[in-house]
Amino acid sequence: ENVSYVTPTTYDMSHHQRGVAHYTNEDGFRVPAPGYRIARTHPPGQLRIAVLGGSAVQMGSTWEDTLPGSLRAVLRKAEPGRDIEVINGGIVSAISRQSVAELVFTVSPYQPDVVIVYDGYNDLFLPITYESRPNYPYNFQTVEDAWNAWRDERQGSLWRLMLSRSYVFNLLSRAAPANTAAQAAEGFYMGANALRPQQAIDNPALVKEHVARYLDNWRTVIALAAAYHYRPVCVLQPTAGLDRAWASAYIAHGFAMRKEDADRWVAAFALFYQEADRQVRALQAQYPDVHIVSMAGQ
Repeated sequence: ENVSYVTPTTYDMSHHQRGVAHYTNEDGFRVPAPGYRIARTHPPGQLRIAVLGGSAVQMGSTWEDTLPGSLRAVLRKAEPGRDIEVINGGIVSAISRQSVAELVFTVSPYQPDVVIVYDGYNDLFLPITYESRPNYPYNFQTVEDAWNAWRDERQGSLWRLMLSRSYVFNLLSRAAPANTAAQAAEGFYMGANALRPQQAIDNPALVKEHVARYLDNWRTVIALAAAYHYRPVCVLQPTAGLDRAWASAYIAHGFAMRKEDADRWVAAFALFYQEADRQVRALQAQYPDVHIVSMAGQ
């Protein structure tokens, strides 16, 4: 339970209209105010909904402006007087596999009636930015790199150990920062395990497999519903990244790319989303009693 941040002045997240306050409860759920309690024992008659996903779920200038907060307002307006609680289980940068873990270990004790998984952007954005291995989170590569560096330092030869601790060597090794404009010109390339956009464009089977592994997590959420007694809702979120006119210009400027390189990056991202839309529609046919929604292109 903590106050993550409270801005003293207006903030860009609120379009500079007001300050931003961010509070979490003891389980890390974003809550409307300090000390806000969500009873683990499900109150009789209450409709309790949990929303899982990344920053699109977790973030907002106020709790009420988040997706879960807006959902609660809509439902309370539609059913005045009814006891309705919506849990904000979003985690910034989370992928769907992490949401499954959160569901099992953190959300399920709250006995939600409905679990909404609202994701897609992080899972589908990841391969060409940081991590091409399906269901590996953003920071896993960082952990691997840190561990390898620690291990190599202690298992390497004495001269390498001395060199690694040299002030001059470290100063020179930091002279060329990672992810320079030259690297970006090759195609928005950030992580050691990331794909270059052309690799995705040239390999539809790779795209298909990555999307299938992502949607396996939806199948897990659906399967767990029987054990934890909730109704599952799975939503492929929309993204402005598929608006080529906007996204290409944004990427070209932000990463010092040529327009044709930015276009290639957007085309690769669109392939992941198009394949996800196709597979989500196949899931709809496979699970006709489950609410499965694709917002690709919206």
